[in-house]
Amino acid sequence: MKTPEETIVPTETEKPKKERKYNIDCLRVFSCFLVIIVHAGESYYMCPEYALCDAPSSIWGSVYAAWARACVPLFVMVTGYFVLPVREPTSTFVKKRFSRIIIPFFIWLFVYALYNFLLNKLSLNQFIQALLRIPINYGVDVGHLWYIYMSFGLDLIFPIITPWIRSATKKDFHYLLSIWNQDSIARCFLVLLHIHLGLGAFIRQVLTWWATCDRGPL
Repeated sequence: MKTPEETIVPTETEKPKKERKYNIDCLRVFSCFLVIIVHAGESYYMCPEYALCDAPSSIWGSVYAAWARACVPLFVMVTGYFVLPVREPTSTFVKKRFSRIIIPFFIWLFVYALYNFLLNKLSLNQFIQALLRIPINYGVDVGHLWYIYMSFGLDLIFPIITPWIRSATKKDFHYLLSIWNQDSIARCFLVLLHIHLGLGAFIRQVLTWWATCDRGPL
């Protein structure tokens, strides 16, 4: 047995050790596996210039990639599990989250732009434009970094939705999930109409007409 002198008593400044969430670790590994499936499957249904391939393998490639795209929502849910509800003042939370990401993020975007410029893939004018677009969206050359832009948006939204999360009941969460499911079902329905009935062009025309508020004749 340990003597009182050997017993370690945590001081007031020491933070309690966080318990490892092995189930979350497994979810992260599974999400990483889904990311690999998504990108590996693109070669089966995407041709050069981002055109869709018309081949038997493209159907199965699309099927596998479709269900594997749950990887991003899973990553977002894991982030929400650890972050929400926000327990710090908004200014402190945003500063802490952005300070760890934004500096290396801007550095790497500058490196990408400089790399393409040195390889003569970008003119001087295009190089400057690429740097000016960084706060909004760099472009398709570094499409894999879109997740970082989304993370910035989530960090700005988390403090706003925290009061609702703290006061929401189980029925409130069910209501939110029902709206989410209805939106997903509607999107799948539009895709099926496009594939089986050839109504994609008409649907796009209607949606464009509605989104642009151009109430002229279809």
